[in-house]
Amino acid sequence: MKNKLPKVFQNQINQPVHNNLDIYYSKENNSHSISNEDRRVGVQDINQKIESIFSSPTYVYKADVEIQLKDGTSIVRKLIGMRQGQLLTMDNELIPITNMKDINLKK
Repeated sequence: MKNKLPKVFQNQINQPVHNNLDIYYSKENNSHSISNEDRRVGVQDINQKIESIFSSPTYVYKADVEIQLKDGTSIVRKLIGMRQGQLLTMDNELIPITNMKDINLKK
């Protein structure tokens, strides 16, 4: 028995490969500036804080939090959940995450 395997076709690369170099350096050409306040607490940071509150071992049903809104007011609420970009409080109040500047868990 002759067991000859077929030859594998391999295409030759005759040019240097520059994959994703333009995408990697595209941020340099972006003229969008970010203020210091936005750098300190961004939307992603608030979402991470909310996820850490709900995933903490101390959270069972409700969490006492202090929320700072973009208009400068600070409110204290008991959070019980999150739905469609809004936080649900114990008093059936919906607080949009986009209106929040910062959120902290009260101890």
